[in-house]
Amino acid sequence: ETWKNLKTFLPSISPALRDFLDSIKSQKSVTEVSLCSRALKDEDAIILASGLPRTLPRTLEVLILSQNNIGDKGASLIGANDSWQNLKKLDLSGNKMGKNDTWDRLQALNLAHNQIGDQGVLSIENNLTFRNLTKLDLSANRIGDKGANIIGLNAGWIYLKELYLQENEICDQGLRLSDVIKFGKNL
Repeated sequence: ETWKNLKTFLPSISPALRDFLDSIKSQKSVTEVSLCSRALKDEDAIILASGLPRTLPRTLEVLILSQNNIGDKGASLIGANDSWQNLKKLDLSGNKMGKNDTWDRLQALNLAHNQIGDQGVLSIENNLTFRNLTKLDLSANRIGDKGANIIGLNAGWIYLKELYLQENEICDQGLRLSDVIKFGKNL
């Protein structure tokens, strides 16, 4: 019943998101959603994360929100959403985020083409909820030698098998390959 008045209930929703939500409202078991390049903003991410009305199903395993305009506010609420208990892959590449928040249970996280920098790497490294990651893409994030060393010395990512750091500001001395290999990370 809340779907009937979606335009009234959520006046700030973008047309692209409204059309998408209208298209899946009758589907019961959606496991993968791709909303890439839809010009979604923080407000749209907040609506997705809010669950009111129930926007994305609890069966969701893959959520692709790449190439949008989602910033820290929207990303943090996506990360705090606990109704997507089956979510294993989240792609937020090419958005407007500086740092990220907590996403538990994820196995693959793509944060490429954001503005994370060395300080954001420290936040990611200190975040215990990333312990299950097997794949992490931090390409093109203004990460320098300091951030690369933080990543290389991280002993908490015991399942991490793929790590992508292309197009950053890392010099030869910034990444101690022996430390990376020691923890089973492939470059």
